[in-house]
Amino acid sequence: MKRSIDILISSARILTMDDQRRELCRSSIAVDAGEILEIGSGPGLKELYAPRIEIDASQMLALPGLINAHNHLFQVMCRGLGDESGLSPGTRVSNWAQRAIWRLAPFFDRSVCEVAGRLACLEMIESGTTTVADSHFLHSDPRAQDGIAQACLDSGIRAILGRASLDSSAVPEPFRETPEDAVNATKRFIQKWNGKGNRLIARPEAVNELLASREIILRLRELSREAGVRFHMHAAEGKSQPELLKKETGFRTVEYLNRLGVLGPDVVLFHCVWVDEKEKTFIAESGTTVIHNPVSNQFLADGVAPIPQLLNKGVNVGLGTDGAASNNSLDMFEVMKAAALLHKVHHLRSDLMYATQVLEMATIMGAKALGIDNITGSFEPGKRADILLLNLDCPRMIPCYSIASNLIYSASSSIVDTVIIEGRIVAEKGKCVSLDRKEVIKEAQSLERYLKTKIIA
Repeated sequence: MKRSIDILISSARILTMDDQRRELCRSSIAVDAGEILEIGSGPGLKELYAPRIEIDASQMLALPGLINAHNHLFQVMCRGLGDESGLSPGTRVSNWAQRAIWRLAPFFDRSVCEVAGRLACLEMIESGTTTVADSHFLHSDPRAQDGIAQACLDSGIRAILGRASLDSSAVPEPFRETPEDAVNATKRFIQKWNGKGNRLIARPEAVNELLASREIILRLRELSREAGVRFHMHAAEGKSQPELLKKETGFRTVEYLNRLGVLGPDVVLFHCVWVDEKEKTFIAESGTTVIHNPVSNQFLADGVAPIPQLLNKGVNVGLGTDGAASNNSLDMFEVMKAAALLHKVHHLRSDLMYATQVLEMATIMGAKALGIDNITGSFEPGKRADILLLNLDCPRMIPCYSIASNLIYSASSSIVDTVIIEGRIVAEKGKCVSLDRKEVIKEAQSLERYLKTKIIA
C-alpha cells in the first residue's frame, strides 16, 4: 500500500542547500503535514507515495524559499516617497524619514497596516520570499502591528515580527514609548501572535542606537532573554550614527552595545555599515548575526557594509530588502544580485562574493541568522516544506553551466512558478493564490488614493 501524502514534486532539479549543498537531477520531494518527508532520485518516491497533488517539475528547479531577513511591511504604502533622500549627516531624524515616513505615519492604524501588509506579502510571495523578518515601529494605534500580523497569517508567509520601540524626543511624540510601556506592549504582542499558524514568531526590537535610549534597549534585551526569543536592532546604518553616539557616550555603536551586554548569538543586527575593526571582532566573538541590505544601502547612500570582512571573521550574514520606502521593491532576486556585485566594484575585486555564497545568505544562512535554520532554509527530512519551483525553460536561464551563477546573475523573479510554504501552495504560475489577489490590489489602490490626499494636505 502506498502512503497517502499531500504533495509529490517529481522529476525536478534540486538544490538542497543542506550541509553537503547537494545538487540533484530528476529527483522528487515528498511533502506531508507541512514538512518534507523524503528526497529521492529517480522514480522511487512514486512507488512509495500516493499524493493528493503531484507536480511535474521536469523543467523546474526546486530551491528552498528565500529568506527576506529585514523589512518594514507597512512601508509598501510609502513606496516612492523616499526617492533622492537619505540619512542626513549629523541628525537623529533624517530627511528621508521626514519625507517617506513621518508625514504619513499618523494614518497607519490597524486597518491601514493590514492592507499594506497584504500588499507586501503578495509582492514577496510572487517574487519567491517564503520567510520575512518585519520591523514595525509605528504604534500610535496600539493595535497597528496586529494588522501586519494578521496579513502575514492570512497570506501564508512565514514571518518574524519584530515589535520595534523608540523613545527619542527627535521623533514625533505619538510614536514614542516609555520603556515600561514598550515592554508591556511587546509582551502583549508576543503572547497574542507568537506561534500563530505555526508560522509567526514575535520578538522585541529597539529601533536603533540613536532613537532608542540605553534604558529601552536594556529593558527590551532583558525581555528577549526572559521570553526565550531573539532580539533585533538596527545598528550603524548611516555614517554619522556611530559618530553621534560616540559624542554622547564615548563609544561607537557596536562597542556601545557590547559594553551594555546586548550582543550575543541570539541577537540580530540590521545593516552594520559603519563598523570599525574592533567592532567587527565584537560581532564575530559574540556570535551576533548581521543582516545585509545592499539595495537599501545604495538607495539611501549609506555606504558599503564590510560584509566580506565579516564573513571572513565567521559572522553569519543574511540578506534583506529593507522597507519599500528605501528600496521601492521587495524582490530578493534584486537583492541577491546587488549583494554579489556591490562588493566586487567597491573593492575592485571580481573574486569577492561568489554566487554560491550569496545564495547561501538568501537561504540557509538567512534562516540561521534568524534562528530558524532548524525548520527552514534547506531541504532535509523533517524540516518545514518551504519550497520554490523556478522555471528553467526560459531564455535568461539558458545555457546553465552553473545553476548558482544563473540564479544570482541571470535570473529575475519572473522565473518564480510555484511557491509552497508550510506544505501549502501559496502561488501557482507566478501568481499568489493564498490571497484574493484582485481584492488586495483593489484595496491597496483605494488606500493609495486616501494617502495621497493626506500628502497634499
